[in-house]
Parts: sequence; C-alpha cells; structure tokens
Amino acid sequence: MDNKKPSRKKKTKAPQKNKEELLPISKFERINIEQVFAQAMADYKDELLSKTKRHNKDLSHLSRIVEEYLSCFALVGFSMEGDKVCIFNAQNAKDEGALVDHLRSTFIDIANNRP
Repeated sequence: MDNKKPSRKKKTKAPQKNKEELLPISKFERINIEQVFAQAMADYKDELLSKTKRHNKDLSHLSRIVEEYLSCFALVGFSMEGDKVCIFNAQNAKDEGALVDHLRSTFIDIANNRP
C-alpha cells in the first residue's frame, strides 16, 4: 500500500493594487460625490412616488368605468408596464361570496378546456 499523504494546494492571493496606482480623492470631491448620490436617490424616490400615484389614479378611473356596467367585479391582468393589477369590487359579503364562486368556476372551466 502507498502511504503518501495528498499534497496540499497552495493558496493564491488576489493581486493587490499598489498604493501608487490608487488615485487620491480630495475631501471636496468626496463631499461632492456624496451630495450627487443623495440628490440622485431623492430624485429617484420622487419619481417612483409620482409613478405610483399616477398608476393608482389610472386604476381608480378604470374601476369607476367598470362600475357603470357591473355591480360587482374582479379585474385581473397586467398594466402596460408589466405590473400586476387586481381590482376586486363587491358592495357586501353576499356579492363578494358570489363573485368568488363565479371566479372559481370560471378559472376551473378555463383550466379544463386548455388544449
């Protein structure tokens, strides 16, 4: 029998940059970068909030239009931006139960009739 121990693999360290290769950043540049980053984050937050408010307003309008034709309804789909949309409108528990039963039977029919 061969009683040799397996040789250990040598660990290789990632090459490190020399201190001479790193460019120093002045205190003014660091503050300026932090200010630009903070402003960019604030702008992004404002834009996202505005988009969300606009999206909710659009869905509210859609809901009002459908209410003119249906007493209770569920609207399920995707927005033009690809966001999931689900509007569920029922005036009371009886309507809600009837709508849920109708949706359940409709989805079962759709699933059973798929090719």
